[in-house]
Amino acid sequence: MREAFYEYFRRDWRALRMNFIYRPGMQLLTSIAFAATFVVGGIWLLTDRSPLWFTRTVTAGDLVIFLILTQRMVEPLTQMSEIVDRYEDAKASARRIFGLMSILAGITSGSDLVELDAVDGRGEYDHVDYVYDDGEQVLSDVTFTADPGETVGLVGPTGAGKSTICKLLPRLYDVTGGEIRIDGHDVRDVTVESLREHVGQETFLFDGTVRENIVYGAFDASDEQSGTPRRPPRPTSSSPTYPRGTRRGSASAV
Repeated sequence: MREAFYEYFRRDWRALRMNFIYRPGMQLLTSIAFAATFVVGGIWLLTDRSPLWFTRTVTAGDLVIFLILTQRMVEPLTQMSEIVDRYEDAKASARRIFGLMSILAGITSGSDLVELDAVDGRGEYDHVDYVYDDGEQVLSDVTFTADPGETVGLVGPTGAGKSTICKLLPRLYDVTGGEIRIDGHDVRDVTVESLREHVGQETFLFDGTVRENIVYGAFDASDEQSGTPRRPPRPTSSSPTYPRGTRRGSASAV
């Protein structure tokens, strides 16, 4: 693990160094081109002598037009460098995405599993063990029950296995010992799709209204189905007020 983190740090630092060199380098080159045009054109105009391989004379109007054209080339060249930079970022991201999509799922549903139709919400952890692939044991003989409507808090230091306990319920991982049951059904005996439809995972608020977050994934749901009224309730003196109303988009509105 330490070697993997160091390799990531090394590559990330290399990418940052290239980025720090590339963009300022393009701006420096365009600035040098503009300065060279100004100096050479000024000497040419003042001395009336053609520098290098040029043969004709230059007027003040010619110099001004050439300077304006040179200056107008700076912005397109800078934008081109940004496009190339974004293209490289997108290519690296696409390679990562396709690499993840090519990984076969470690947990799949079999043909003889049942659908989890209705859930009352009773969860049971029965002597649950979990061991990482490298042999490190995270959970050992974990047993507790959460009844419908009951809130269970997991307290412990970092790495104690709190997140692992939660991820075992929707079968993001599979237990290596013991059983996890929902309403008496072993989570390994029901389909993954129906299990995850009824088991909430990490909550994320998207930018938008409260209703848009509620109906996310089912945008054609009616107000009655989503449980949101057509008109917002009348605020009271104890109602919180936010700079952006009921929309999420800033830390004060979360």
